[in-house]
Amino acid sequence: MKKNIYINRDKSNCPITLEQLMHQGLISEIGEIGEIGEIHDVTSNDIEKKKQLNN
Repeated sequence: MKKNIYINRDKSNCPITLEQLMHQGLISEIGEIGEIGEIHDVTSNDIEKKKQLNN
């Protein structure tokens, strides 16, 4: 389920979404939040490690 995550832009408490920040160029990428709450980018090394663990 996709949810909008709002953060405060400034002291005026005007909400802004991560998508809006990305569109404005203030952030470059939005990652997925994993089960333990950390942002994680999947790399080719991660895919290789998973393949090795499954063998």
